[in-house]
Amino acid sequence: MLRAVAVVADGFGPDGAAVSARVLEAVAGAHGRGPGEVLAALDALRGELHETAGPGRHPMSPGDVDPLVSGSTVTALVLTDEQKLALVHVGDSRAWLLRDGVLTRLTHDHTLVRSMVEAGTLTETEAASHPHRATLLRALAPGQDGPDLALHTVREGDRYLLATDGLHAHVPPEAVAAVLTGTSGPVETSRALVDLAMAAGAPDNVAVAVADVVR
Repeated sequence: MLRAVAVVADGFGPDGAAVSARVLEAVAGAHGRGPGEVLAALDALRGELHETAGPGRHPMSPGDVDPLVSGSTVTALVLTDEQKLALVHVGDSRAWLLRDGVLTRLTHDHTLVRSMVEAGTLTETEAASHPHRATLLRALAPGQDGPDLALHTVREGDRYLLATDGLHAHVPPEAVAAVLTGTSGPVETSRALVDLAMAAGAPDNVAVAVADVVR
C-alpha cells in the first residue's frame, strides 16, 4: 500500500489559488495507491485545464506567458512499503533531503533562468537576481508535459522538505539547513521556515511541508 506523504503547490494566473487547491485534492484522492495513479490524477486535471483555457492558449512559452491562463507547480512525495519514495515534480517548487546533517536538493527547476544556467549563458549569481527568474518553462498547465517522477530509497532519520519558491528565493540553503537540523518536529519546523522567509522579505506566499522518516 502507498500513501501520500506531503505535497506543495503554487498556483498562478487568475484562478491559480483554485488550481493549486485542486492539485492538492488530486494527490489526496490518489491516497493509498501508487505514484502512477498520482500522475494519472494530475494528468486528468491538466486535461481539464486545457479544455477551459480556450484554443491557442499555451502559457509557458519563454518570454510569452499568457496572463489569462491558470496553472500550478506541484511537488509531492509518495512513500511505498518497499522503503522507496516517489517524487512527483514539475515547476519551481523544490524538494530537499536532509540526511546525516547534509542537505541535498532533489528537484530540478523548470524555469527560464535554470535553462540559461545549464546552457552556460548565465551564472548562478546572475540567475539569483535575474528579472525573469520566476518565468516557468513547465508547470501543470495547458499544453505542458506532465510532472517528472523519480524514485529514492529512504532511511530512518531522513528529513524531507518541500517548499514553494517563496522560501528558496529569499532564504539561503545554509539557513534552511540550520532550521532543519534542529530538534523540532515537522509542524514546528515548517512554521519556523515560513517565519524565516517572511522575515527575509518574501513578497510571495510561502508553502512548506516537512516529513520525517521514522520506524
